[in-house]
Amino acid sequence: MVAKATQLGYADEPRIVQARESMSSYEASLAMSQDVINAQTNEISNEEFDAFYEHLGEMRRCKYIVTNFEAGAASAREMALSGADWDDIAARYHEGDIPPTGILEVSVPWGRFNIRFEEKVYATKIGEVSEPIHTDYGWWLVRVEEVITVDRPDKEESKASILDVIQRRKMARLQVEFRELVYDKFEVEVNDDALWAVWQALPEGEILIDRATDKPIPQD
Repeated sequence: MVAKATQLGYADEPRIVQARESMSSYEASLAMSQDVINAQTNEISNEEFDAFYEHLGEMRRCKYIVTNFEAGAASAREMALSGADWDDIAARYHEGDIPPTGILEVSVPWGRFNIRFEEKVYATKIGEVSEPIHTDYGWWLVRVEEVITVDRPDKEESKASILDVIQRRKMARLQVEFRELVYDKFEVEVNDDALWAVWQALPEGEILIDRATDKPIPQD
């Protein structure tokens, strides 16, 4: 039947071509995910488990600002390192939402935030300012104000849930690293000036739809 359908030209019918491309893309994504991501996160060593558990119960209380682009965060960091008051820095560079309290502070418990964000925060000592941190919601700059320690859960009783968290974090890291590898290989670059120009030109109230979730992308 396949041979006959091909002979009759159905293989070149637009709907068939689109369906074939869609299926190939879907299967390729599954294969890549299995080989590049899943296969490398199936095993978690005792050393990985112990290292993660050691940080449980730790939390960093931080002041922060969010900028649209890296250049703004870098300039804000230079101002912070010069000894400027944090409120003055925020007034000049913060482009994110203002919380109901009016205070730009965030608590970062170990193991609950994006792993790249968390690593930058936990690599910053008390009183110091982090490097600019890229997130899906802009470029963050944090100053660690305080390290808080609370009781950790029982190691054996919480082992299953901890292993699940570690695996998901490893997957997230590998996804980011693979995307960066692809960007470098194919020289993909996001031009901030072009992005900002397009964003400003959007009609008032324009809704952008996330193709993965089919839901509106938050305006910020």
